[in-house]
Amino acid sequence: SELVRGCREIPLTVVASRAAPRGATDALEAAGVDVVVATGANEPARVRSALDQLGSSGITSILLEGGPRLGGAFFDSGEVDEMRLFIAPVVVGGASARDPLEGEGIEQISEANRALSLECTRVSDDVLLIARLREW
Repeated sequence: SELVRGCREIPLTVVASRAAPRGATDALEAAGVDVVVATGANEPARVRSALDQLGSSGITSILLEGGPRLGGAFFDSGEVDEMRLFIAPVVVGGASARDPLEGEGIEQISEANRALSLECTRVSDDVLLIARLREW
């Protein structure tokens, strides 16, 4: 990826789970990427492990790039302060369609995270929503 190719100029840290293939993490490290392995019995524990390790390294801001399971784990642990969500003008439905966020979720809509601020920008054919969810 572009991030990995540029990691010698701009430091890059990748968080992986213990289940990540050793060959993949070795290749990242050989390219100059700092690999952090998140440990813990469940998703929230692994999120906390990753954040603790990153914080110990002086990292105070991260970009999550992954699927609905990763995003859901961070939402469930209450660690998301801003969300940037791209919405494409494509509708995919059906019983096997994935949700944008997985994880524990909430029982009632009144428990949902409400945006403190919201920005909408058109990016080519897509829409970018920037929602500020909390202030530290």
